[in-house]
Amino acid sequence: MDTILTVERTPREYEVLALLSWLEKKALLNSTYFMPRLNSIDEVNGIVQDIANIKLSRVFDDWQAFVAVFNEAEEKYPESIYCSEWREISERYRLKL
Repeated sequence: MDTILTVERTPREYEVLALLSWLEKKALLNSTYFMPRLNSIDEVNGIVQDIANIKLSRVFDDWQAFVAVFNEAEEKYPESIYCSEWREISERYRLKL
């Protein structure tokens, strides 16, 4: 049985935030990218052949899209449902651009 990494629970959300906070302390947020979630192994095989065409996005250019990768429905939810740390890291990130 596959389990999806999710941030729909607050403890998991804080685990992801802890990782991003570490990247921020190392000045690596600007170099941290994500890609859409893969739904099947067939997509993985296709990526191996077509890696140059994958659209990567910086995490904090649109952190809600990044977090959507980790929820069951892959939907972007309002900022207000997430921990305030997302907005705080995002604001610091934007100030450094």
